[in-house]
Amino acid sequence: MITTLKVIGDSQGRSLYHIIKNRLEAKNESDSAFKIKTKKETAVGGIHLSYEPNYFLEFNKTSLLEPDLLLTGTGPHPGSWGQWTFSEFEAKMHKIAEDVCSRKPPKATIWFGSPAWPKGKPSSEKNFRVTNPRMEIFNTLAKRAIKNTCSHVAFLDFYAMTIAQIKLSPDGAHYHKTVVLDAVVDEIIKIISKG
Repeated sequence: MITTLKVIGDSQGRSLYHIIKNRLEAKNESDSAFKIKTKKETAVGGIHLSYEPNYFLEFNKTSLLEPDLLLTGTGPHPGSWGQWTFSEFEAKMHKIAEDVCSRKPPKATIWFGSPAWPKGKPSSEKNFRVTNPRMEIFNTLAKRAIKNTCSHVAFLDFYAMTIAQIKLSPDGAHYHKTVVLDAVVDEIIKIISKG
């Protein structure tokens, strides 16, 4: 039984935290709640739910090992603001995979990776490099690194679930307040129920 669920990641993870919280509370939060970028936590229906901002997944071992269920993933930040090349991302994913795989059953881990990027380059970012083919390659490299390290991490194909829905993004970067995240949470529930 899951009593602690932690989401560690960037703003895409923050979106997941809010939609899970909304689902558990059977209500909708305002956009202002979504935009708060700090660590968050709450208790809902016997589950301690938390979000930890960590854009490049440099894990704190205590934080990583404590929850019954960990949802984590990365991509847009290393691929854009971080300006990581494919080989840099692949090398860093080996360390991330070791950290993620250090969680042993019955503790569960779901890697959500990166969703499709809903818009082009922000006008304020001259060196921004996120494209959907780039995010797809980052997701492939991440999944390969984790699968080569352990077999007990479940994968959610956030990219496949969002690529056909990019026009639904309310802000050109996220999928909060869309049916997309409801479908993602449904998939997370399916993964959890499979054990």
